[in-house]
Amino acid sequence: MQKKSTLITFAAAFGLLVFSGCGANGPGGDPALGQVTIIQAGLSTAEHDVEGFLYEINCDNGFSLTEYVPLEDEPLPPWLDPNAGDNHPFSDLLASIPPGHCVVTATPMQDPYTPSEECHPVTDEFDVLPEQTTEITLMAQCDSESNGAADIAVGLNSAPLLSDLTLNPGKFICVGERVEIEVTAEDIDGDDVTLEWEVVDWPEAPAAGTYTLSPNTGSPVSFSADTVGAYELIVTAYDPYGAFTTLTFPIHVVECDVCCRIDNEFIELPAEECPDGQTAPMAYCEEVCCKLDDGNQTVSAVECPDDQVLSSDFCEPVCCETAIGPVLSSAAECPEDLVVPLDLCESCECEEGFELTPDGEGCIRTETAAATVSQTIYHVCEALTNPNYSREGAIYPGGTVNQVSPWGTGYGDLNSRLNTVGVWACDSDLFDQGLTYPTQTPVGEWIGFSVCLDIDQAGEYLVGTGADNRMRFFLNGNLVFDKSAYLISNFTYWWIEPLYLNAGLNIIEIEGYNDGSAVAFGAEISGPFTPGSLATDADMIAADYLGNIIFSSLDAVGGVFSLGEASGYQCPDGFALNTCTPEPECTIIERADCL
Repeated sequence: MQKKSTLITFAAAFGLLVFSGCGANGPGGDPALGQVTIIQAGLSTAEHDVEGFLYEINCDNGFSLTEYVPLEDEPLPPWLDPNAGDNHPFSDLLASIPPGHCVVTATPMQDPYTPSEECHPVTDEFDVLPEQTTEITLMAQCDSESNGAADIAVGLNSAPLLSDLTLNPGKFICVGERVEIEVTAEDIDGDDVTLEWEVVDWPEAPAAGTYTLSPNTGSPVSFSADTVGAYELIVTAYDPYGAFTTLTFPIHVVECDVCCRIDNEFIELPAEECPDGQTAPMAYCEEVCCKLDDGNQTVSAVECPDDQVLSSDFCEPVCCETAIGPVLSSAAECPEDLVVPLDLCESCECEEGFELTPDGEGCIRTETAAATVSQTIYHVCEALTNPNYSREGAIYPGGTVNQVSPWGTGYGDLNSRLNTVGVWACDSDLFDQGLTYPTQTPVGEWIGFSVCLDIDQAGEYLVGTGADNRMRFFLNGNLVFDKSAYLISNFTYWWIEPLYLNAGLNIIEIEGYNDGSAVAFGAEISGPFTPGSLATDADMIAADYLGNIIFSSLDAVGGVFSLGEASGYQCPDGFALNTCTPEPECTIIERADCL
């Protein structure tokens, strides 16, 4: 069968797209040529930097054509586009094309090689049919300067209002004692309000002495003074237009017991009982609940940074019922309905060979073995992004899907979770040259890394994982999350699941497997969360996952994959690779209940 071609004529103008069809071949036409298509493209009447059009045609039959055609001397004939005026510059292209479905783009050009800076390309699709003629008119849009306008409005503005002034513990304080001051500022116009504070002498009392006001903006602020007397404070509320309101109030500083240093201890005593030179700021005698590296503890105020001070219930011990039984917790971290009698969390005794966990809630025994090392080592690189990674969003154990940022918002979301934290092996040749770029190697081998988590308090955590193609997550040598089957859902979802971690050393091993082509795997651990607060999918969605991440696979970037079937280190079955020690070793962590 002879394959018939089609004669196409294009004309480029600016603005509207019009199709018009004619009869078969017309006078003198040759049926063997197939369809005759005319495409015109034109410009608006304003003067622009266009001297011609670059036509680009691509068809599903494999035909393609690129050709530059200068503008015609005359304007676009009005019968080609009933909506067009009589002064549109245009050009015209005639082409022979085999039958098929085609796309044409006409680009306005300053010359045969330079696109217009003022006018924009226009694109349309058309079908080429045998022995027919089609005429197409395209309009390309051009930019033009527009007139401006003035819209002047005048509004009314009111000054802010101040209310609900509170002083804790009150307006009468001791020398060196700190008072916290809060005030509510409102603006009836809905404007933003700025608060500024200052201290002046009280006119009916002795002059104010040395004081501290911190900070001097916003709310709350704190005030203290080391000289007896009355102090006047002023708070001023400003709106963005300069309108303001002030509120003035006194604070009275009186002699009280002092914080006294006796035998390297700080205690409160009447001032006359404290030896000369042993008086210390009251903060040394104030006790606060403080978030420290080794847990929440009650310490003096000077030992705790301001941003680490917690409410006192974080240091109040309670016995809390959890999924593994009663555990010692704090009043702030245990829901009221889960608090059980404290004697249910009495101290623990361990059988011989075991030792107490750091939180005193269980027993632990560790066994070690030597790790063997391979000659092949892979370095960790950030994986290449992929439009399919985590495209369906996060999925939870009950099947709930949460397709929002940052988990994943659909195909093409390159900021989805697996795209953000995914890793794989670096290209070894480029790495030796000082460059870090991911490769697809190795294929068909499990590789990964070991993570040491030293947990002060047993608790509930969330784990997020994703992998192209497969992934395994081990806790202390035990397989916890198994994504070792070849499933597309391994990488189209970000899998979020709960995990209970015991106090003490926890060894996490995370491994990925590439079946070929695109590859990445990633994991995150977030927590701890209040016992019982991760019971449902809704609870896990509501948890502050992002604000409590304690490990991300991105932490491993720049290091090496310490685990591998033919690379890195290998351990006997049941052992976990412990990289917390100076030299990697294999470890089994056995846990037992208290006697």
